[in-house]
Amino acid sequence: MAFGIPVATNYMAIPEMVDHGQNGYLIDISKYNLEQLFKGCVVREVPKDLKNYITEQPCEYMYSLIESMKLRKKMGEAAIEIARSKFSFKRRNMKMKEIYCEAMN
Repeated sequence: MAFGIPVATNYMAIPEMVDHGQNGYLIDISKYNLEQLFKGCVVREVPKDLKNYITEQPCEYMYSLIESMKLRKKMGEAAIEIARSKFSFKRRNMKMKEIYCEAMN
């Protein structure tokens, strides 16, 4: 995001940063229990329906970005704005200071 590249995922905290269709795309993987499917550190096999879904969905989004420079630019600029405004070091440090000060009281 900080480099103006639209992102595509929907895992962990990413939905907090990505506004689908505005500064990236979210791929809904909620119908798959990834923690259950991929126990441990080694993934030996990805179920075919999951493999197809996580391949096809990003491809559709990437094609739309490849085909439209205007869309890439718009989403890239929105990604930079979110990265700088919501997730900058300055903002993070201010929030951490607030948390530490509150904890000390």
